[in-house]
Amino acid sequence: MSDRGLRLRELVQAFRSRNERGPEAVDPEISEGVREVDTWRAGMQAMGILGRLLASRGPDRVTAAGEVVHLLTPIDRVARLRAERWRVRVGHEVVLDRPLRPEDDGVVMHRADAPGLYEVHTELLDANGVQVGGTSGEMPLLLQVIGDRPTFAVDVELVLERPSAAPVLKALRDEGCELFYFDLAERDRTVELRAELTRLSAPPAAIMIHSKDTAEVRTLGVDFRAVFLAVTLRRLLGGGVPLRALVSENEAAVAAALRARIECFEELNPARRASARYLRRIEPRSAALGTRLDRMGRARVVEGNACHVELDNRRARQRLFGMIEQARTSMHLEYYQVDDGPFSDRLAARLIGAARRGVRVRVLVDALYSVDGVAGATNAVARGLQTEPGIEVVSAQPISSRDDLEAMMLKRRDHRKVVVMDGALALVGGRNAADVYYTGFDEVAITDWTPHARIPWFDAHVEVRGPLCGAIERAFVARWIEAGGEPPPGGVEAVVTPAAAGPSRARLVLHDGVDDAAAMLAYEAMIDGARSHVWVVNDFPVLPSLQLALRRALHRGVRVRMLTGSAIPRRRDGTFFDGPLHREAFEYMTKKRLEPLLHAGAEIREHVVAPHPLIVCRGGVVRPYVHAKLMTVDGLAVSVGSANLDATASYWEREANVVVEDPVVARAVEAELEQLSVRGVPLDPRDEQWRREGFLRELASQLWPETLYS
Repeated sequence: MSDRGLRLRELVQAFRSRNERGPEAVDPEISEGVREVDTWRAGMQAMGILGRLLASRGPDRVTAAGEVVHLLTPIDRVARLRAERWRVRVGHEVVLDRPLRPEDDGVVMHRADAPGLYEVHTELLDANGVQVGGTSGEMPLLLQVIGDRPTFAVDVELVLERPSAAPVLKALRDEGCELFYFDLAERDRTVELRAELTRLSAPPAAIMIHSKDTAEVRTLGVDFRAVFLAVTLRRLLGGGVPLRALVSENEAAVAAALRARIECFEELNPARRASARYLRRIEPRSAALGTRLDRMGRARVVEGNACHVELDNRRARQRLFGMIEQARTSMHLEYYQVDDGPFSDRLAARLIGAARRGVRVRVLVDALYSVDGVAGATNAVARGLQTEPGIEVVSAQPISSRDDLEAMMLKRRDHRKVVVMDGALALVGGRNAADVYYTGFDEVAITDWTPHARIPWFDAHVEVRGPLCGAIERAFVARWIEAGGEPPPGGVEAVVTPAAAGPSRARLVLHDGVDDAAAMLAYEAMIDGARSHVWVVNDFPVLPSLQLALRRALHRGVRVRMLTGSAIPRRRDGTFFDGPLHREAFEYMTKKRLEPLLHAGAEIREHVVAPHPLIVCRGGVVRPYVHAKLMTVDGLAVSVGSANLDATASYWEREANVVVEDPVVARAVEAELEQLSVRGVPLDPRDEQWRREGFLRELASQLWPETLYS
């Protein structure tokens, strides 16, 4: 067995030892070994992109003047052993100079005010002020700050292949435009590229890399280059960079420009001729939340809706059943997961009743996670409904043979949870068709021996009336047809847009997985647009880019508050209810992703169920799993839907969120979260239990399969 295999076995044994005998039983030697940041740091799950990037120099950065930007600077393990002080310079300005802390991970926040191109230097100093690490003698990363000049994204390959490119780029600069380079090679070539650009006398500029070794998600052989570049372009647009065009012949780059909705030129000379047009159209920069959502999420805002966010499982069930009973023409339901149980039986009975009175019922489920059409297995609920006249059931992307066992099929699943009644009333949220999502916490007895699977989860959906229902219905019909369902009469084009029903502006954010990162970018737009406070409700491993967005918000003085849960419910004293080992590992890995946010000043609490007579477990307290995917900003906007803040939702699966831009709706949600937070358990790095579980968080972060949650 390899050294890595032996180490892996030791770590598994250590985890099992803890699970059976408690954390104090773990071999100290193994415990210390886990804490080391050693040669497999680049693959550490907990660090994601940071682990891979901070193994050497960080990537170049481009930002708009006035924005807070994160810089990734290297802090290597050997230097950390001797370093006492950490100093970072941007150009000639010292932006950080303080003692090095154990939790420092190399991330530096900086408000970039003056346009220009700046070298970023890092110094790690020992107790005598002698440099023992950093970027001395190495090529520093570049920070490029852009003001109001029209900006071009230029494919570095085009410059390398054409000797005539450098003079054209210089002319662009001289005429009043700005530029930066991008690279779509499979590996980070920054050092070589910068040397070659210097040799060619090309204008100096940041190089935005999109290589596999800098991606925050394992691509598993899928070509994400167009998505990664589109994400870069949209981020820059959202932040206020006046990005006007992209110059490249690369097919992936052209696709990225189309997704970002900017012009694309295959040659530099036509781009230069277009610059005169851009220079005549200097647009004022805007950091407003709506503008960021327009530029990053690309979901059109729709006026005239009535929206309500529901956090209570019992009321959510009553509302759903009421919709089915009121339906007159159609009921459309899209679920990731349909489980056999009391809730699904009651749901099925109502759908059958609706079909028998003439309502057309269409049910779309994900084949893999509803286990319907997977290697011969079928879902009893789905197949039972299918036998009823007037009900159609489609299982999306069945897995019938070994040929289907590939990354695209296994990872790009339909994670949406959507219900539409008569094309006029819709629910969009996180609730699947199963007991834990629609059972109230006051409807189940919870004893010390109650298994985790019977304890409800905290979740959310948004109810929408008005014109946005037309967009939601069209999205369902399009997905239904794509998954193989019989097209409704007239298809997508026949969907009617309902009349105005209320005062809310709202937008439907559809993420199609692999083809875009719309859900992630909408979250980033909300976080980067925050000026006062952000609420986040989720209990999945926070994607590094979203973690960094929250840290940027904290650096701006924004109050960041999170409501999370426990993958296996806990009692008052933190002990777990009965549940499987993999969910306990998931709990530790998820909490590991929260450590940097806690150190940066985020206020994070675990949800606690309100006491009631049926909760008779030890201590009378239940800290459940939080499945809701909810974000509010400044009491102005709230996002509710199916997209978690993790890599799977951000890059792989199909998601649906609704962003409601209505202070009345947003403040009502925040008031409810405020009440829930009062009884929540704060996560505190100084707390004894938090410190005691630190080893397990580190262990789980190293062992968890990165292909699942990178």
